[in-house]
Amino acid sequence: MEVSKPKSLRLIESGSMIQQRLGFFVPLLILTSQTRYPNWNQLSFSLYSFVKEKQWKWLWDQEKNPNINFYGHRGIPSPETAVEYVKWAIDLKILEKGLAWSFSAQVLRHASQEAARQWIETNNRKESLNPLKLNAMQQTLLLRSLLEADGDLYIPFLSNISAQLEQEGSICLIEGAEVLLSTLEKIVTQLESSDNFEDINYGRSLKTRVFDWEAELKGRKSGKRKGQCSAEHRVTPRLEASVDLSLIEKDPRKDPYKYEAQESLARFLDNFTTADDQTIKHFFEKAAKTYDIEARRANETEIYRILLDSHRLLRDSNQISVRPSLRLFTSLRALHQSPHLILEIDQADAMLERICKDNPNEAYILVNEFGQPIFVHIDQSLTAEK
Repeated sequence: MEVSKPKSLRLIESGSMIQQRLGFFVPLLILTSQTRYPNWNQLSFSLYSFVKEKQWKWLWDQEKNPNINFYGHRGIPSPETAVEYVKWAIDLKILEKGLAWSFSAQVLRHASQEAARQWIETNNRKESLNPLKLNAMQQTLLLRSLLEADGDLYIPFLSNISAQLEQEGSICLIEGAEVLLSTLEKIVTQLESSDNFEDINYGRSLKTRVFDWEAELKGRKSGKRKGQCSAEHRVTPRLEASVDLSLIEKDPRKDPYKYEAQESLARFLDNFTTADDQTIKHFFEKAAKTYDIEARRANETEIYRILLDSHRLLRDSNQISVRPSLRLFTSLRALHQSPHLILEIDQADAMLERICKDNPNEAYILVNEFGQPIFVHIDQSLTAEK
């Protein structure tokens, strides 16, 4: 029996009481763009220090910022809590474990240029500007990252959230925690019914954790436990990410822990039923439908042009770009340009190989120190073409 299981128990074990807003990846990328940090703690302290100087503008606080008209954040209270953003970025493969950029990070940095300017500009005091609000390109890219990392849990979790929202109209944090635990219970049952010994062991390990988290949640609901419990810590980043991705919404001026559905949630669940390879292969078509983008399929001429334009934006002084970044950036830009085009990553890669085959002296693939074909050189004579 084949079982769909979370790709990493680490993602389930990792929990935090902070909001873990996806928009905080932008200052992380700013900090790591030119500096290589030796460990999580130093990067976390730098993130805390960087945000502390600027975050007052976006804190949601009716007393300090009574005129704020967007969903801000509750701040990063300490370097110890800032480390949760570093972990979250690694879990979603924005940063590598060595704190270097992943191939997705380079693409996210290009998609976040306006937000980065808002973070960097010291004289920017316009209350209407919110650098935590994701633009359409950021949402699409981070939705893909979330599905790749956590989709086997995230999709059924949101499906169960949607069912409860249809009945109740809204859901609070504790109710969201209950939904997360019930989703995990179903996954445990699937794992324990598997014919694979590794799946069975994985299910047993997960079952123990779920049992402990359920006991904590019962104490929380009865009033015996003060403060948020483990299940709440684990559901918070998933709910907050869903707000940032415009799948659910909340108005913190009314209740910072009350969530409601957006129309895009139903479209998301219609298109993303699993997080398997086939789903990811057709991700951009499904993302277009989720966000109600009227897009058509790109033709060969358009793929060629967008890929060369993307390389022009990503290349270094030696006319070299990172192949995985180039493919992803090409597909992302195609969807969010005018006209909106559906261009999947394998189509971008096929066009890249065709360009290299047709122009062997001007375009070719380069390998890294491990012999992996990860870099692309495209001469200016090709990228200058219109």
